[in-house]
Amino acid sequence: MPRKGYQQSKIHRSKIGFSNTKINVKKSCLTCNKIFEVSPSCFYRKFCSVPCRKGHVAWNKGIKIDRKKYPVMGHQKKHSLEVKEKISIAKKNSHGFLGKHHSEETKEKLRQLRLLQIFPRKSSKIELVIQNFLKQQGIVFETHYPILGQPDIFIKPNICIFADGCYWHKCSACGFGEGRERDKYVTQTLQSQGYTVIRLWEHDINKMKLNNLNY
Repeated sequence: MPRKGYQQSKIHRSKIGFSNTKINVKKSCLTCNKIFEVSPSCFYRKFCSVPCRKGHVAWNKGIKIDRKKYPVMGHQKKHSLEVKEKISIAKKNSHGFLGKHHSEETKEKLRQLRLLQIFPRKSSKIELVIQNFLKQQGIVFETHYPILGQPDIFIKPNICIFADGCYWHKCSACGFGEGRERDKYVTQTLQSQGYTVIRLWEHDINKMKLNNLNY
């Protein structure tokens, strides 16, 4: 389908017409000027035979190109030391923030912006189990609340619930480690700020019944 508002030339339309017919087209050989017929599918054929195609001499064969006037890759003029130095400085400065540092004010702004980003964007299976229980109890909650650690579930005014996967949070009972240092830091910091922190392991949530979630 042609583009909207685009009109095909007469030559183009004639070519399309030839390709849709079964009538042979007469062509002139570029080497021997012999008239020959081709089918519409071979409309762009330029030679009447293989020898003519192999014996055809390109129009630019034997022509020497002035590389100084028309330089190409590998034949360009070499840069002077002064130009090389300028190129080197430009490359070093092209990395943007390389070697620089944010101010404390900028770092704080970046931290606040990071709190507004939700990773992952969807709730996990174990988070959905707790969310469904709270909905059945008629408890209002928010997910991924924008404070330190982004609690999976937050109940106002100050209850933070974390549903920790055994593998990703290094559950000691499942043999994955002794817990993440980051999780310990988040728990201690939130508690010092007056929040109530509840952390539930994946293997405990999978074994729980809804009545076990009463705190």
